[in-house]
Amino acid sequence: MNAIQKDSNKNNQRIIKNSIILYIRMIVTLLISLYTSRVILKILGFEDFGIYNAVGGLVTMFTFLNSSMNVATSRFISVGLGKHNLKLSKLIYGQAVIIHLIIAIIITIILETIGLWFLYNKLTIPEGRIDAAYWVLQASIIGCFITIISTQDQATIISHEKMGAFAFFSLFDAIAKLGIIFIIPILNYDALKLYSVLIVLVIIIERIILIIYCHKSFDEVKTKIKFDGSLFKSMSTFAGWNILSNLAYMSTEQGINILLNIFFGPVLNAARGIANQVTNIVRTFVSNIRTSINPQIYKSYSEANYKYMHTLVFASAKFSYFAILVMALPLVIIVDSLLKIWLDDVPPYTSSFIICILIYLLIESFATTLTVSVHATGKIKSYQIAESIAMLLTLPIAYIILKMGYNPIGAYLTQIIVSLFTMIIRLIIALPKINIKWKDFNKAVIVPIGKVSIISILPLIVAEYLTNIKDTRNSVFFALVEFIFTLIIIYFQGLTPSEQDFIKRKLYIVK
Repeated sequence: MNAIQKDSNKNNQRIIKNSIILYIRMIVTLLISLYTSRVILKILGFEDFGIYNAVGGLVTMFTFLNSSMNVATSRFISVGLGKHNLKLSKLIYGQAVIIHLIIAIIITIILETIGLWFLYNKLTIPEGRIDAAYWVLQASIIGCFITIISTQDQATIISHEKMGAFAFFSLFDAIAKLGIIFIIPILNYDALKLYSVLIVLVIIIERIILIIYCHKSFDEVKTKIKFDGSLFKSMSTFAGWNILSNLAYMSTEQGINILLNIFFGPVLNAARGIANQVTNIVRTFVSNIRTSINPQIYKSYSEANYKYMHTLVFASAKFSYFAILVMALPLVIIVDSLLKIWLDDVPPYTSSFIICILIYLLIESFATTLTVSVHATGKIKSYQIAESIAMLLTLPIAYIILKMGYNPIGAYLTQIIVSLFTMIIRLIIALPKINIKWKDFNKAVIVPIGKVSIISILPLIVAEYLTNIKDTRNSVFFALVEFIFTLIIIYFQGLTPSEQDFIKRKLYIVK
């Protein structure tokens, strides 16, 4: 076995280990967050919960600048580590600190001017709750500022593939938010105002611990911050082009949230907030795969190990889709029963929102893999422009549809159709940039997921048309059947013989 093969095997083992850590983290945080969401909805009520999601979404929409820089930081730090160049890594970290501080200041100014104007003039806030909404906005701005100026530290943890530490901070966040729901009833104060302030306090404590950990653990963090014009320009240019796609994404995600508020009021924001809570379980599940693989894609490209990089791209794209599918199909069957058990009162359209978001996530499952692989090359200009133009079509079309009087599902259907169009554009541009032939991607990814999807949907059809799916026992039974059936189909129709052998060895089915 040559050195490259040994390194690839070692990297694969690291990916598996990190994935296991992230899945354990996901299960624990999932259980906590499901309980927390249920209680906080009860404490705040539909309207206040909707206000928090609408105003918090307004802040999130303006963080696309930081999201772009976060991607750039992860990419540059991973490349520096792949080249085993500590001096370069220190310079990269230093420029990231400077850039993130600039971004934090810019976003704060935008939110304290445009954001404040939008709150008072455009958002639909019930009479008597505008003061509480202002508190939410200010608390969200502070939390946003703190998060941004420490983004490079979180990117460093991921680039070093220290998923144990990454999992710890996620668990800390979940447990702290669990503590909040016990504190609020004790204190005799406006629940929405108190919740927004306590969330900020959690962010501040978490980020202080994060910064201390990074400064004790990573050499590149232990450096004097020096301005490097060439590297600053390179990272800023990279982030600048990436801003386009992040702007488009945030416009889609948070723009729909704002449209729902404008046309239907905060109760629909509550429905969307709950739908996001449920679908974020699926997002988190698949993000574990990507978080484990993405640093290796960056590093393998920087080491010119293109064959291994292509293997990772195929695996990440295919398994991201399968990870969503295996959870989405059973969830579609059980969604109504789950919401009834989880919540005392379910806002209208919640289950429909969940199903639409799941379809959207399936279509978008390739996006991160393709984007990361293009980012590894550093040649992102044409990809980001084309992707952004396509995605930005969502918001104006959704606005027109809602203005014409269609129900809220129209906005989600628009998002799904545009995402299909965008994904085709991504594939056309990305594959040549990373030297992957269409026929190879089609054989390794498209054909397996197509076969698995068509066959796996059969139990769902049976459950929908041949049984009383509203009955909780029936829905749970068919959801379990769907889950097992989909796993079996993925194994036999979605995996290559070598992937099947790998799973057998890990499960000790064969020696």
